[in-house]
Amino acid sequence: MKILFITFESPGNFSGGGIVVRQSLLSLAKKFEIDYIGPEIQDKEIRMSVNPIVILTNESNKILKGLSLIKGITTGMYNSWSRQVNKINWDNYRFVYLEFTRYDFVANLAKENKKKLIVRVHNVETDYFFNIMKRKRTLVSWFKYRLIQKQEPKCISQADTIICLTEQDKNRLLELYPNCLKKGNVEIVPVCIDDPIHSFSTTRLDSLSDNKEKIILITGSMWYGPNVDGVIWFIHHVWPHIHLNFKLILAGSRPNEQLKKMVQSHNNIELITNPVDMKPLFNKADLYVAPIFTGAGMKVKIAEALAFGLSIIGTSHAFIGYNLEHGINGFRADSPEEFRQYILKYLEMDAREKKKLSLKSRRLFERSHALNKSEEQIIELLKE
Repeated sequence: MKILFITFESPGNFSGGGIVVRQSLLSLAKKFEIDYIGPEIQDKEIRMSVNPIVILTNESNKILKGLSLIKGITTGMYNSWSRQVNKINWDNYRFVYLEFTRYDFVANLAKENKKKLIVRVHNVETDYFFNIMKRKRTLVSWFKYRLIQKQEPKCISQADTIICLTEQDKNRLLELYPNCLKKGNVEIVPVCIDDPIHSFSTTRLDSLSDNKEKIILITGSMWYGPNVDGVIWFIHHVWPHIHLNFKLILAGSRPNEQLKKMVQSHNNIELITNPVDMKPLFNKADLYVAPIFTGAGMKVKIAEALAFGLSIIGTSHAFIGYNLEHGINGFRADSPEEFRQYILKYLEMDAREKKKLSLKSRRLFERSHALNKSEEQIIELLKE
């Protein structure tokens, strides 16, 4: 069976959205033939798994982008889409799989052609764009937020199946749009990723135990408000009390100027911008920290840290969608005092205790967040 897969974000390993798109594609490709509409694919494994029928490009002309926004379009790829949409032979498909809940023009077209529509929820988009609007405080961000408030319910009302990342997102959609959701059509498929190491061993910890300087790692998009706010909060409220024992590594895309200036005033904080490969950073880290208090969706970075068997200290918000057992496979900390307490507790653990914690983290990944788990769930949803 062929599936028409539509995304306006490229699949890949360098952003949370791209990772979830990649998860969907690889999960579907295990069972189905995929015709792909979306941005150019850089990921070699994905390119070999799908048949690209339309490649979408961003509009470079700012005037045309502005006109599209005035017309109610929130993607810069709409002009590329509208020029090529006639290439779609709708008769070839029974299912259309759409990433994100704000592309109501795609949902409308799928239903006009009498196709079953599956929509993958990355975030509750209304909440996501509200957070952006609060931070930027510009007319454009306000206008986009108002558009999303109209587009999201239109999109989900057309869906035959909605796939959320978390129970919290499902409940939030039901709260916002009770009249748009069909009873029983909302499913949960959490973030699942490729196993980055395949053959897991706690011997990594043996090599780290000899290092006098212990490394705390924080990763994520360093331009996104909730991530930046969390890092700055951690440096202000936690770091002064533990910095003699650790080095802090911040790694992520497009760090803003405020964060860059803050890092420059600390000798034992390193900022790595747009890292090509995250694996070496996870391998050399002793501890992973996730000080995130707001935001939307599920934090892919937690799944990545679990895959490497890293011990994680994070907020309740950071662990949304993950089956955290406090003190067993991670530590929940929502105040400066709790972060300091559990970081220092980890420092005092002996090698046996650290290995036990590492194994529990890894087991959680294997049980719930490895890609094969996603394959099973998504394929089941598309059974005819």
